Amino acid sequence: MILLNHEIKKAIEEGKILYDGNINNISINSIDVTLSKYLKVYFKGIILKNSEFDSIYPLKFVEDICYKSLTKGEEILRFKIENYIENQEVDVMDILKDFKDFKIKKFNDLLKEYIIKKKYLEYIEIFLDIKSENKAYQFEIPNEGIYLLPDILYLGSTNEKCGSDYYIPMYEGRSSTGRIGLESHISAGFGDLGFKSNWTLEITVVHPLKIYEGFRIGQVYFYYKPEKEVNTAKKLNNIYKGKYIKQSVPQESLIHKDFKN
Repeated sequence: MILLNHEIKKAIEEGKILYDGNINNISINSIDVTLSKYLKVYFKGIILKNSEFDSIYPLKFVEDICYKSLTKGEEILRFKIENYIENQEVDVMDILKDFKDFKIKKFNDLLKEYIIKKKYLEYIEIFLDIKSENKAYQFEIPNEGIYLLPDILYLGSTNEKCGSDYYIPMYEGRSSTGRIGLESHISAGFGDLGFKSNWTLEITVVHPLKIYEGFRIGQVYFYYKPEKEVNTAKKLNNIYKGKYIKQSVPQESLIHKDFKN
């Protein structure tokens, strides 16, 4: 049995469901959860700002588009551009101020062409190994939003902690996000009895899609089990104590720990 709106609210009041979000986001039989500002990817990238398609791209990809958008190709210009592209983000308008021959329209046209052809994927070298620890790189969604690109896995997280020691929580994407080509979980729908944390989301898109922090990305609903069975599970210590018990930001896969037992 799945809990309905009034049952979810009662369980929250009684402390049987942990939910620290907006009570108005409780719908007919689930709780809508929102996307936090943090994302992670499995490649070292740089956020492009003030372009037509702000997103996180591989560093070499951004450098190459900058160079190809110059009407002159002197090494001194390349050196100066490289000085702008440091840390985690680069502002196209800052480059434009210094380089009169840098054409923002040419830049955006080239960027759009490369996105359509998915050429950014040629610059991403990802070879993951489930027996090894695979590093993911965290960045923040700008206030003005950011484009997600096809064929890239983005790890996100919910703003809300949501779970229970009394009911089995489940996560699903919303119909509205699915209809626009955004998937927010690939295989991790179960929260398990005892899971009470922010949810890490496995986000992919069918086509380039601009997203923003705080939008309602998914929903958590709760399966009821008779109290006697729940108490038996607790006595047997059969509640969640797994690898992802505390995850306030997107948590990359810890599958490599499975091979150490």
